[in-house]
Amino acid sequence: MKSFPEILRSEYYRENFFAVDVVFIRLPNSQGVVTTSSVLRLCNGGIDVVLPSTDGSYQTFLAQGDFIGFTNVTEEFDVKLGKFSIYLSGLTAGMVDRFTGGPNSRGIDFEGVQVQIAKVFLNYDTLQPINNPYIMFDGVVYNVSIVESDVTCSITVDCSTLWADFDRTNGRKTDNNSNWLFQLGNTSDTAFSKSGTVGQQEYKWGRA
Repeated sequence: MKSFPEILRSEYYRENFFAVDVVFIRLPNSQGVVTTSSVLRLCNGGIDVVLPSTDGSYQTFLAQGDFIGFTNVTEEFDVKLGKFSIYLSGLTAGMVDRFTGGPNSRGIDFEGVQVQIAKVFLNYDTLQPINNPYIMFDGVVYNVSIVESDVTCSITVDCSTLWADFDRTNGRKTDNNSNWLFQLGNTSDTAFSKSGTVGQQEYKWGRA
């Protein structure tokens, strides 16, 4: 709590307080363009939360539904890669398409898009935000996995801090950009578009 602003520390130590976590993922659409409908804004509270944006407008973070939870956020003095996972429900219509672009798409380039997790304290009586959201995590997406069964579907969004990913092995990776480096800049080959999701799928070969 030492890094919290004084006004939020006072709110935190009240007998009763109301706080929600909000998730912002700057996803592009299948054309690679970031739009209002492609960006994900979710919260884990029982109500929608409206917050001011940097351009002076207001954005709505939708309550629960798709947002299941995330791993713990810790603060450390050591300079090292911070990893973080967000869990989403893929059962909601269109949620999987937000990351894949749909069956007729070549895929969405989600690697490197901005991710923010913030804690928002709400006034216990008015349910309006108190002060600005407190940023708990600010980083980028480095992998998305989708696991489906007959009755369930879950999406895991793996994120890292803005530091370089020290844990990765140097060399070729299974993504389009890495593949294009070995083809002298020719970007027509998009064979690795689905590599982030194929590894999580169960294919029953030889069955109808």
